[in-house]
Amino acid sequence: MPAKKIAVTSLIFTIIAIGLIMVSQQPSTPSPTKTTISEILANPSAWENKLVEVEGIIDGVVTIPEIKLPFNYWLIDEANKTNKIGVLWIGKGVLRAGEHALTTGTVKSGYEKRLTAEGWVNSVLVYYIEARAVD
Repeated sequence: MPAKKIAVTSLIFTIIAIGLIMVSQQPSTPSPTKTTISEILANPSAWENKLVEVEGIIDGVVTIPEIKLPFNYWLIDEANKTNKIGVLWIGKGVLRAGEHALTTGTVKSGYEKRLTAEGWVNSVLVYYIEARAVD
């Protein structure tokens, strides 16, 4: 085998090896933790900024001009329908009330703002899921 052909072959294998090493060193996207709405609500601050996967029933948020919530849907626990958590969905499409949903996103906190005579005030700290996928 000529020396030039050996050098080219060696270069190709070296480039492939470097490429494989670079790909293997890239940080992987963390997997969501499968949990329930009830578990999140039991200790919401412990779940804050964690990626979760939660199942439930989608429900709309009742819009009251004097109250502004940091989310636009509710996700209701199927096992205990009194438990629900907010879902901020800014993805494509509208979520339909009454549909079962597998929601993947990050647990966040924000304030429910109330309109008073003095203007908007932060009143109650609430937790919600900033959704990146709803199936």
